[in-house]
Amino acid sequence: MTHSKKIHTEKVGLWEEVLDELKLSLEPNAIKTWFSKATIDRLSENEMLVCAVNEFSADWIRKHFQADLEKAVCKVLDQKVRIHISVQSSK
Repeated sequence: MTHSKKIHTEKVGLWEEVLDELKLSLEPNAIKTWFSKATIDRLSENEMLVCAVNEFSADWIRKHFQADLEKAVCKVLDQKVRIHISVQSSK
């Protein structure tokens, strides 16, 4: 497995854990609507960049779910991480 593929796999697995944690506090429809297509773009020791599918979704997550997301990530990683929400780049 290449290094970049391993990192991608780790980010996908981490995002699944975050979604599982969010499911404990948010309605299933909220998870499906706002988080199911989001991804972790970058992760460092104390920051995470989460990418939503479009600016509307990114803005909605920031306004309505930022605290929930930070709490879920903190619980999964067992440390406080600053979350940034952006928009996925076109590929």
